[in-house]
Amino acid sequence: MSAGDEQVPADDVLEPGTDERGTPDGRRSRRTVLSIAAATLLLLGGAGYGVLRASGNGSPGSGAASPDARPADAGRNTPAARPTDAGGSAPAAPSAGAGQLTTPLPVRIVYHLEGALPRAPRSAPLYRADRKVTEAETARLARALGVTGVRDQGDFWSNPPSGELIVQKDQWGAWGYGKRPDKSTRLVDEDRAKAAALPVLKALGQTDSTLATAPAPENRRRVTAEPVIDGLPTSGWTTELSVDGDGRVTSATGFVGLPRRIGEAPVTSSRTALTRTGAQFAGPGVPSEVPGTETRHVTIRSVRLILTYEPCPAKGARLAPAWEVVGWDPARPEGRWFEEAVPPEDPSECL
Repeated sequence: MSAGDEQVPADDVLEPGTDERGTPDGRRSRRTVLSIAAATLLLLGGAGYGVLRASGNGSPGSGAASPDARPADAGRNTPAARPTDAGGSAPAAPSAGAGQLTTPLPVRIVYHLEGALPRAPRSAPLYRADRKVTEAETARLARALGVTGVRDQGDFWSNPPSGELIVQKDQWGAWGYGKRPDKSTRLVDEDRAKAAALPVLKALGQTDSTLATAPAPENRRRVTAEPVIDGLPTSGWTTELSVDGDGRVTSATGFVGLPRRIGEAPVTSSRTALTRTGAQFAGPGVPSEVPGTETRHVTIRSVRLILTYEPCPAKGARLAPAWEVVGWDPARPEGRWFEEAVPPEDPSECL
């Protein structure tokens, strides 16, 4: 939990009384936000054009493999599906007789809170990614990557014939860059990898970002940047860069600029969000086990309000407030998931 979050007892959390309808976690997942990143290996061959076109013009949620299926990212930002929260069931117990089926037990969830829940603000901002990417923005990004010869290609910019860089013009402004690097003989250190990422982030207007690094194949280091917008961390508006042993960016994906602010929405408290499907917090009057049910005990270590990505092809993707929960749950081995803090988009427009 961030130092700036106000700490209050778990039973003293604001309840603004906003819409508490549960929605599938899939709506809040990053889904294919990093679909282009999943294609980075193709980008390494300089096939930026092919990658973005093959993934539906690079737009998140447009047909490339979802990060939910990517082992490398499974524990970072993707909420796990909740098979038992909303009326689902746990696996059936072994049958006493061969071939005999048993009825799965209903599942109840009991939260064990370490510390306190943050106080919910009355409202939080919403952001929409529906603007056009300009030629000047594309030129700044190209210079930061050392790319020349970028031309207008209709609905995107690129540098033919190599196609090392491609920048989509509309909505998300998805972009991808890749060249075939020399094989690194050593792994660049974290500080140098972050330093290599900074000129690109500056060109994107995302210098206020949280950076993380991890080793990548062929002695490269991956740098992941999540921008901070109006003081709120984000999940999904991600820039990922691969840096070789000489401190050079060899491949990258992300989004140009930042979404525009479109207003504010009332925020559902974290307690309401966590219990909207019938889960309970451990305490007086809440039994540890109940006969005839299977109890799933979940430990919550921290909760904070962040902005998460929501795709919506009809209107443009948005960043909306959500509660990021970090803890231990046998059904969520990645240890991180999200709960809705504001009502989702109209499903009829944003599926």
